[in-house]
Amino acid sequence: MEADSRREDIHRLGAFLMTVCLFSALALAFTYQVTAPRIEENRAEMERAALQRVIPGAASFEETRIDNGVAAVENIYSGLRDGVTVGHAIRAVSPGYAGDVVVMVGIQERAITTVEVLEQTETPGLGARITEADFLDGFSGLPADSTAVDGVIDSIAGATVSTDAVVEAVGHALKAHENMGEER
Repeated sequence: MEADSRREDIHRLGAFLMTVCLFSALALAFTYQVTAPRIEENRAEMERAALQRVIPGAASFEETRIDNGVAAVENIYSGLRDGVTVGHAIRAVSPGYAGDVVVMVGIQERAITTVEVLEQTETPGLGARITEADFLDGFSGLPADSTAVDGVIDSIAGATVSTDAVVEAVGHALKAHENMGEER
């Protein structure tokens, strides 16, 4: 009898745990469905703001559909003022220490205007320092040449992999810009 009682308890606990897991999964799925559009809106707004910062003076932006030959480049945008292209913003990605590092590189008049880190999951206090102005300002003014960043940018102490990820992503963006050639 005691064995039957124990078996009943185990089945009852198993059913209870299964019910809790089912309701938790449903709650998580519902929460995702409700918040996904808002998260996407916020991401798009952050990208629009980054475009404004990396191509100062542009009144509007147009995604440029060019096969740039660089797989790590996700998007290329032309910054327009009065219908004239005043610069390009290139979104590129490179693997970092804790995940992908996504940057937006602004290019005007054959030089880098600004580099913005859009997404990163690097270690707080170390690799996450790639988002600091002291590091990113080192890219501003460099020529828009794919070799311009080689050996020029100092690594952040303790965050070499993260630093290299940003440098590599910027290099990808510059290579894609070069590949645009006459289509610019």
